Amino acid sequence: MRYRIILLATTLAACGGGGGEDPIIRDSTFLPVYRYQIEQDRDSEDQLELSVQWDGIRYVFSVRFSGSYGLRGLYDRSSGVTSIAPDSELTVETGHATPLIGAFRAVVIEEIATMSTGEFSAGAWMIVAGNDTVRIDVAPGIGGVALSLNGGTAVSFEWPNFAELFAPGSAAPTWQQAASASFRFLRIAALQARTAFGALVDATRVSFTNTPDVRSCSMFPGTPPPGVLNTGERVLTWLGSADLGFDLRFTDCWVDLAGEDQDYLYHGEIALTGWRSSGDGSNRLIFVGFGGDEFGNRVPGGVSYLDLDFAHTVPNSAGGSDFDPEADYTLSGGFAIGFVQP
Repeated sequence: MRYRIILLATTLAACGGGGGEDPIIRDSTFLPVYRYQIEQDRDSEDQLELSVQWDGIRYVFSVRFSGSYGLRGLYDRSSGVTSIAPDSELTVETGHATPLIGAFRAVVIEEIATMSTGEFSAGAWMIVAGNDTVRIDVAPGIGGVALSLNGGTAVSFEWPNFAELFAPGSAAPTWQQAASASFRFLRIAALQARTAFGALVDATRVSFTNTPDVRSCSMFPGTPPPGVLNTGERVLTWLGSADLGFDLRFTDCWVDLAGEDQDYLYHGEIALTGWRSSGDGSNRLIFVGFGGDEFGNRVPGGVSYLDLDFAHTVPNSAGGSDFDPEADYTLSGGFAIGFVQP
C-alpha cells in the first residue's frame, strides 16, 4: 500500500460533511476540542474494508475496532490533530487468497499524537502477528520509529522508509511489514474522526431543509482522464429525520490539495445516519455524533461507506491528467462515532 493512500480521510474532510438533531444547532457553538470514540457492534459483520489494486491484483483489507472501547482519543478542531488513547485496538485481515501478510492485532500502549502530515509525534503501540509480538515506539529524534521483535534489540526507520516496508515486492521480514501496515491502518482509523466531524459541521447547512448542499469539486487543469467530467460535484442531502440522517454523494469529484501530489477522484456515496446532538445552556454542542448518544448508548446508524471509489490522478505530458494504474481503491463498511466534551 503506498504512502499517499493515508491522505484519504484528510481529502474527504476537505470535501465537506456536519449535523445536529434540533434546528438550534445552526446557532450552536462547536467546542475547540472533543473526545471521540469509534466503535462497531460486536455481533455485527459490518467493518471497514479497503480494496486495493496492486500490479493488477486486487486485495481486500478488513479493519475491525476490536477492543472493549474501540478507538478513542481527542480531536483538536483548530489543528486537526487527533490523538489515539491507550487500550484503543484494531484487527486487520486480508481477504485475498495469497495475502501479503497474515492477520494482526494492534493495541495502543502509550497515547499516540498525530501531526498534520499524518505521521505520529509521540506514542507507542504493539502488534501481535502469529507468534510474534512487535513493539513500535515513536522516535521523534530520528523522525520515525524504533521496532523491537519479541523484546529484542530495536531497529529504527525514518517515516517514509517505515511506510514503504509494507508494499508489493517488499523484501522486509514479515514482522516489519506487519508493523508498517499497523501504522498505515492506525492512521486511517484516526483520520476517520476528522472525516466524520467535517461531515457533522457541514450538515448544519442542510439539516431540517429540503435543499441539498451542492458544491463543485476542483476543476481539472487541462484535460481530465477519459470519461471524467472536467468539474464534478458533491451533494449533501438531509433525509428528513435524525435516524435517516444524511446522504453524501460524489460524482467525478476531484480534490486538488494545495501543495500536495495527493490528488484523488471520488465517485460513490457515504450514508450518515443515527444523528444525535445535545447542547448546554450556552448553546455549546457538548455532544454530536452518528450512531450513539452522549451517554455512550448505541443507536441504529453510523458512518457507512457505500463502495466509495477513489483513484489517484497524475499529470501527463500533454498537460492533462491520467489515473495511476497502481492506485485504485474502494472503501466500504462503517462504524459509529461520537464527539463529547472532554
